[in-house]
Amino acid sequence: MVNAYAALAVDEYFDTIESIDIIDVNAGSHGKYFATNFDPEINFREFTGQVWSWQNSQWTSNKMFEVKRTDDLPVVGEQTTYMTGHDEVHSLSQNLDVPNVRFWMGFGEHYINVFTVLKNLDFCQSSLSQQQRDLKSFH
Repeated sequence: MVNAYAALAVDEYFDTIESIDIIDVNAGSHGKYFATNFDPEINFREFTGQVWSWQNSQWTSNKMFEVKRTDDLPVVGEQTTYMTGHDEVHSLSQNLDVPNVRFWMGFGEHYINVFTVLKNLDFCQSSLSQQQRDLKSFH
């Protein structure tokens, strides 16, 4: 869905676009101690791998939680989000002539703490993350 709206914006509404920043925040509460919103394996990969973003028309690598920002968003209010890798970054960088594409995701402190504990216990280790494999396939 993001790809379609971004392509429409590039083609129909703007002369140039310098940056696309996708912000994903789930401010809901399910009342459970811990549960992921989607496949936990994807979360493990995203939390333990390198974060790839498209900046200044080149791939940039950071560690997870290294880059964060705070925005006052509609409906959910002020939220802290962290730059993370996501499929849209790869596809938008390849298909649109936009020099900066980043994906930001919001996580609560408890959620981050649970993943940090699992990582420290070596439950989230992989020798080469899926994002790194995906990135290599683009080159």
